[in-house]
Amino acid sequence: MVASTANDNPSPGTFTLERTISGTAVSGIMPDLAYDFPNDRLYVVNNSTITVVNSASTANGSTAPSRTISSASFTSTLQSVALDTAKDALYVANAFPDILVFDSISTANGPTAPNRTLRVSRPAGSVGSVAGPDIVFVDTTRDILYAKGHVGGANGVSQVILVVANASAKSGAILADRELTFATASILGITGDAANDRLFVADFNGSTVMVFDGASSASGVGTPARTINMPTFVQKIKLAPTGNRLYGINSSTLGVFIVNNASTANGGVPVTLVTSPSAGSLTAIAVAP
Repeated sequence: MVASTANDNPSPGTFTLERTISGTAVSGIMPDLAYDFPNDRLYVVNNSTITVVNSASTANGSTAPSRTISSASFTSTLQSVALDTAKDALYVANAFPDILVFDSISTANGPTAPNRTLRVSRPAGSVGSVAGPDIVFVDTTRDILYAKGHVGGANGVSQVILVVANASAKSGAILADRELTFATASILGITGDAANDRLFVADFNGSTVMVFDGASSASGVGTPARTINMPTFVQKIKLAPTGNRLYGINSSTLGVFIVNNASTANGGVPVTLVTSPSAGSLTAIAVAP
């Protein structure tokens, strides 16, 4: 089930789900969602396929998918998707270590071969190989792909965010142009504000969201400009830049954490928790910009 509400900043407490999408469009395990706001179209990672729901903001009740995208390249471990509406492309974090790229995603339907496959390695000179990536985010303004991977402690690095410039032109086995390295963080989510070149990174171990300004040129040890303290860990974070609002979910909490004034939030700021027990355990979130 996918539940939705038009109230993007509800008061703390229990809120009412105005619409719920059920049926074959959303019948599987859903680790991620991507929302095409200009076209009101929702992409759902649905088991080992991607289902598409048109008119998503008004869809309600049992819903058949408008399209279902399958691929012989998909495995049962699809993890994360990133939508580039400017280039009509979808990046899919598939089984380790591939990122599959589908162009003309607005019309893709049925069995579909990826237009490109990226196998991203750490930049030249890095010590230790990377497993992953399993979380992807794309800066559609600068054509930059951010992909999180595991290193396993080599040279004091546990996890990395690999940065691929000119992502729409890359294919095959490539080296990342840059990387952000983390010694102790356990990254569960990445989102960003492309207009302001800002990256938000959810850290399980610290129950925080790290904020990186000037993300397109950041490199080396991942030292955030600010750190937002959360009541508990959050994952699958998404940002609504127009409202300057950050959203995060916790798979064991039946609700959504909301941080207002996300661009300047630092340390212990007010965090709104809105819950809806009827929604059950939350696994993914998508928001309108």
